[in-house]
Amino acid sequence: MISVPHPPEIFPNPGHVRPGYTKGELGSLFLRHHFRVLSYDYFLTLPTLRRVVAAQELGMIGQFIPVGWADRERKLSKLEKAGQQPYGLACLFQRD
Repeated sequence: MISVPHPPEIFPNPGHVRPGYTKGELGSLFLRHHFRVLSYDYFLTLPTLRRVVAAQELGMIGQFIPVGWADRERKLSKLEKAGQQPYGLACLFQRD
């Protein structure tokens, strides 16, 4: 299992060597070593991150709200998440 940033980077991060990986790019990297993608999903879409950032401004109250907001993503399909500019990509690989 691996998780990586998914391009384009939502927040500038000068510490990153590259802006992230697409599912195809990550699959190609691992295929060279005889791994194949069993499953994948996107996480922390732009709308979720905006809610989390807004909640930070609420102080102590806002610390309890983001969990419920992030949970909304589980009702979205992979295609819907991909269309909402996800921050990350998680892939489960199996060696052939």
